Amino acid sequence: MDVVLQRITYKDLRDQTGISVDDNYGMVSEYLTSSVRSTLLANPNLDDECKSAINIAICDGIIAGRNMLMPTKLKINDEIIMAQTGGSYEIAEQLRGRGLGTIVFRDSIMNSEYESYIGQFYSTTAAAIVRKLGLTIFELPSYYKLCNSRSVLEANGFRGFPLKLGTIIVNAVLKLINIPNTFRLKKIKAFYQIKKECVIPDWIDELTLHDGHEFMEVHDHKWFQWCLDNKFTEKLNDKQSFYTVCDRQGNPKGFFMTKERFESRQGKYKNITRGTIVEWGSYNEEELSEIDLNLLAIDSFGSQVDNITTVLSDISDNKGMEKIGFIRHGSYQMSIKPGGLNQEGILDQSKWRIRYGGCNTIIF
Repeated sequence: MDVVLQRITYKDLRDQTGISVDDNYGMVSEYLTSSVRSTLLANPNLDDECKSAINIAICDGIIAGRNMLMPTKLKINDEIIMAQTGGSYEIAEQLRGRGLGTIVFRDSIMNSEYESYIGQFYSTTAAAIVRKLGLTIFELPSYYKLCNSRSVLEANGFRGFPLKLGTIIVNAVLKLINIPNTFRLKKIKAFYQIKKECVIPDWIDELTLHDGHEFMEVHDHKWFQWCLDNKFTEKLNDKQSFYTVCDRQGNPKGFFMTKERFESRQGKYKNITRGTIVEWGSYNEEELSEIDLNLLAIDSFGSQVDNITTVLSDISDNKGMEKIGFIRHGSYQMSIKPGGLNQEGILDQSKWRIRYGGCNTIIF
């Protein structure tokens, strides 16, 4: 097996330079849609178009796999540095099991054009490779809320009239269980104004960059605007939304961001719309808590959403998530390769600001 690694630069994307090797499995041609291309090129952290955008593995003259690379910023105490991140890792199904994934992942991370690397939202296979490469992995509890039971009942064999009747009954039970949240939501809304934004306000920088954590990926208003306006998918109903929360006098108190994705198949479930609470923040969590923001985010989704996923940064408040209808469902992982950063506590998870919407997760 002859394996060669090749990088596609951002300049290549800009110039739409073609790939000179066979792409029989569509690893680049099917991935690099106009939406993906334009989104990558619009990244506000893109500081050098000679840097790599896609790392491809060529096996016996055919593109066998890829890993997307993009620049991001990290805040290390009071210093902002450039770092590497990425995603959309894939090996052609016909060529899996030959170690190609490890080869392309190792090269992407260990031969990164930026000294530090962070990654998020790993598959089981990718997480195993990352651990094998010696990166530190942080984990947050992941949560799931069922909003529409149709896909679950269908996956369990219901069809026709039994499916329709079962969906009506189970959804009625879900609404009944949700009644306490309705009262809590009404109480929150009595004190706050929730506004859907098209332009991200500048005050978001102060909230996210000075929230008490020593380390974080920089999520400032420019980064949020990029995530709001761009997406890899070309499905019309796929979208991101950003909401600010202010008191009745108009003073900023917090925010949350969501995304929706239609998936023709998600494991054993078919034709579902998945909602995700990807980002949030509060100036004062004793006044406007993480649970409050999650509840407001749930309320922002329409009836078309079948389920909602999120993570919890305050891992001690599992009970609070259960009260608003979430169940614990696995873990959300973030990896870090500090490189030359010798900061005290850099591998301490509690010192990092971690959200579901890190790296390329919001635009994916």
